[in-house]
Amino acid sequence: MFAARHVAHQDGQPTIVLENRASSVDMNRINAVADEDDFSHFRLEGPSRAEVVPSINRTLTPANITAQLGSTAYLHCVVHNRAQKTVTWLRRSDYHILTVGLLTYTSDERFSSSARELQSGDALTFPLMSKGSPIAATTDISEWDRTERGPDRERTEDWMLQIRGVAKADGGDYECQINTRHPLVSTHINLIVLGEFG
Repeated sequence: MFAARHVAHQDGQPTIVLENRASSVDMNRINAVADEDDFSHFRLEGPSRAEVVPSINRTLTPANITAQLGSTAYLHCVVHNRAQKTVTWLRRSDYHILTVGLLTYTSDERFSSSARELQSGDALTFPLMSKGSPIAATTDISEWDRTERGPDRERTEDWMLQIRGVAKADGGDYECQINTRHPLVSTHINLIVLGEFG
């Protein structure tokens, strides 16, 4: 199925782009250049390269994170093939945007984001709580690296939302989004806040 959209005026002429919407890859783009009401002149813009679609690795992105009251919570979002797309963190209870890329969009200074590229052999550490004392679970990405990415791997990054001085009110669902066209690429992470140890 093809869909048409009006893109822009080039040299005073409207440009209409026909896109193949059957898949997430734009196969060929054809520009129709209007000369008055004459749409008989089409030019091939050229076949576009297969677009690499960003994704979130749900195996390496934990769905639940537990943090102790007053501690720092780290919510991870492992993103493949981000390219020029932006990663956004938001709080689902009020859909408040917390960070866009590395910029913070809340007046609450306890929130910040960071990103790092993951390499084969890297380990991700997720804080867990067990029997009243904090422990950490570590996931080695080496095995996943060999089986899922292949030889021509694209860039993989860990985008982390950091919440310092966690309060009970911080508990709940958070969302990590990549600003893609429909469908939106996102995942939810639930933050569970436990009382102080003592």
